[in-house]
Formats: sequence, structure tokens, C-alpha cells
Amino acid sequence: MTLTREELERAYVRTQEHRGFVIGKSVDIEVKIGVILNLYFTKEQRQNEFGRKVLDDEYFSFGLKIRILEKINLNLEKKLIEKIGRIKNIRNEFAHKVPGIIPKPGPISISFNIDEEDPTKIEDLYMDFIKLVEEVEPELDKIFNDLIKNENEESLG
Repeated sequence: MTLTREELERAYVRTQEHRGFVIGKSVDIEVKIGVILNLYFTKEQRQNEFGRKVLDDEYFSFGLKIRILEKINLNLEKKLIEKIGRIKNIRNEFAHKVPGIIPKPGPISISFNIDEEDPTKIEDLYMDFIKLVEEVEPELDKIFNDLIKNENEESLG
């Protein structure tokens, strides 16, 4: 796809804005999952240690957190896990395959690297991400609140 310099600059800036949002929101989702796992697996006196030594370890990936969330008995719907997995995949697309300017002979060209697609596909991917986040975040918040409620009930009696 060959673009004018102005189109190239607009597409690049817009994509970088999307990239920042996607990565930032993905980190938010990953942190929520980490908090849920922390509450599920530890008692109060060990939560900070578990978070620092396990969940925040660079090798404890977003994918691994999703897999463990799937395995623990929280009666999660399979669709929730699938949506979180899709969020992770879109995040990886934006983090590792976001377009960059690729020098070519002739007019300035841009490669959108996400399966060699055009800028409208990036917009579609971004909108898909936003929809998924809007569906997943309330569900993760409910799981978190239920775990807190259960922990408080257990400590009272």
C-alpha cells in the first residue's frame, strides 16, 4: 500500500495511539488477573510476598496467568477465558508487530505487518480490543469482589 507522506504520518500517529492504549489496558487486565490469583492462592500475611516473588516475575507471563485462572475452581465461563486470550493476542500484535516505516525504493511506503493488512484492519483490531475489554473488566471485577467477600466471611466465622 502506497500512501502520501501526510497519510503515512496520520496512519503512523493513529497506530501509535492505539498501540499505547492496547498495551496499557492489557497490563491493567493482567494486573487484575494477578490480584485474583494472589487472593486465591495466599492468605493475607503472604500476599505481598507471593505477588513480588511469583506474579511479578518476568517469566510469569500473561498467558501463564490466564492458564492458571482457567484451571482454578472459580466457575468461570469458557467464553471469558477465550476473551482474555484474545485480549492477550491483540496486545501481542500491537506490541510486537505494529507497523513501522519500511524503506523501499520509490514512494514512501508503510507496512502494517499485521498479516500484511491495511490501516483499516488495525482500526478493526483496535475496536475488537475495546469491545473485549469492556466485556472482560466487569467480569474480573466481579470475581475479585466475590473473592474478597468470601475471604471476609471466612475470617468472621
